[in-house]
Amino acid sequence: MLTKKITALLSCILLCHSIASPHSDPRSENMLHAQDSLLLRDYRFVQQSSPWLTQRNAAALTLFDNENIAEAELSFTHANGKLTNFSGSPSLNIFQGAIESYYRLSPRAVVYGAISYDNQSGKDMTGSVFMQDRLPFDIVEDSLTNMGRKHRDTYHLVGAFGYQVTNGFAIGMKADYTAANYAKYKDLRHKNKLMNLDFTAGVLGSFKIHGSNVNVGLDYNYHRRTESVEFGTYGKADKVYKSLIDYGALMGIVEQFGNDGYTDKTNEMPLFEDAHGVGLQLEFLPLFLSASYSHATGYYGRQSQYTITYTDHDRDIFTLQGRLSHAFSTSRVSLDVKYQSEKLENRINTYRGLTNNYGATYYEYYDATKSGEKAWRNFDIDYTLHLGIRHELPTWTIAAGYHWQQRDITAYLYPYYRQQQLNTSEVAASVTRNLGLLGGILGVTLKGGYQTGSGDPYHDGSFVTPSAKQPQPATMEAFLYRDYEYLTAKQYHFGLQLKYNFLFPGTRLNTFFRTAFDYRHATTTTPDDFSSGFNNPNRTTFLIAAGHTF
Repeated sequence: MLTKKITALLSCILLCHSIASPHSDPRSENMLHAQDSLLLRDYRFVQQSSPWLTQRNAAALTLFDNENIAEAELSFTHANGKLTNFSGSPSLNIFQGAIESYYRLSPRAVVYGAISYDNQSGKDMTGSVFMQDRLPFDIVEDSLTNMGRKHRDTYHLVGAFGYQVTNGFAIGMKADYTAANYAKYKDLRHKNKLMNLDFTAGVLGSFKIHGSNVNVGLDYNYHRRTESVEFGTYGKADKVYKSLIDYGALMGIVEQFGNDGYTDKTNEMPLFEDAHGVGLQLEFLPLFLSASYSHATGYYGRQSQYTITYTDHDRDIFTLQGRLSHAFSTSRVSLDVKYQSEKLENRINTYRGLTNNYGATYYEYYDATKSGEKAWRNFDIDYTLHLGIRHELPTWTIAAGYHWQQRDITAYLYPYYRQQQLNTSEVAASVTRNLGLLGGILGVTLKGGYQTGSGDPYHDGSFVTPSAKQPQPATMEAFLYRDYEYLTAKQYHFGLQLKYNFLFPGTRLNTFFRTAFDYRHATTTTPDDFSSGFNNPNRTTFLIAAGHTF
């Protein structure tokens, strides 16, 4: 009964759009019918046709019921403007090459694979030395005068295999590996190496309840990530460089670059984390639900008796997703909802160096001190309507969404503390129209949105009245206000994308060219002393790409 009610509700939603449906317009019947069926395919449309295809549980690949499909693309992106966070570049170039595919090897076996290379180069960059975000702590440049060029190369490889053991039971495995190099080419310089590995093993059971198909999945996930940093200088040896060890909300301690500490020039320092997690998926059409939980532990430094481990941290992530969807003869409608909660605690280790009988220095550790508590909460709801579907290409795609994020940070440097809670909300919408043109298919996408936020840049306090000799925590207010405005300022954005698919001359290969333009503008109220030219910033992004769908 509930299933019938939900289906009826989705039918009513679709009926509201029936006036705009292409099958009600005789002209639309002639838009795509003359096109070769090879052109009536869209990789993202196929990928999003089932929520199982984007889950980490590879056993669900056995539910793939489309024709084999792959897409390869080369692209160049240029972004210009100061509307970025404090670690971003006002002028960024990105070259990217990627290919991914879903392929059924046999009636029982399906594989998924993806490989990509990303080359980024940005000018006038400063801020965080790390590539990753949502850090237990950060190392931030303590000056605005040492901006320089940064470059990053990222290599990404994914492989997944699903096998149907019996008619109602399947198994699968997935490996997701990323390696990256990152460097700054002006003192204080840093060189980073990132390794990120996700491995998932899962099972899927399928059965019927009252004549309706039910799919239940269960998976285990192991995640391991290491980002090592090496600091150095090529300039004058007598110049002093300092970094802010940021416990949270740009508050912490200042460290001078030298032969010890977080920025020790004699050692490559790793920020390490590994996690174990479980996931559960349930599909009872038209409803799909997914829940996952993971617990991670990590540290910064080197774990041995003769080296220093500067920090330890714990991270917990809970994710809940749902999709309500229904497919009609030439239309498809879906409503996606996602909630994620992430909590992180960082601790500063207390230690002292001792010398053994052989003259070697070793370290004894005492009770660690909590330096930060951080939490992120995300809620997303997205509605998608596909109309006039011909083979695997919709004539119209209408999408709208609401996205909310809350960031809650408390940093400690006894007896002081700093709190920050920021909320960011965005509404966005897009419309895509695919139509026949000159023997090919032209896709036109218009999109736009509005973002706003709330909260105070910071709230400082102390647990007890500090003594006159107690030093104040170090801060970096220029970065603090820039990050605050980036997340909370009122912003609007709009964009246009054109994509043209055609059969490459002399072949049966679906070839496409794609170009896109996006513009984002914010109105800010940053005090002039801290704005660094960030007042009323904007950012423009251009993209050109070429590829094949096959």
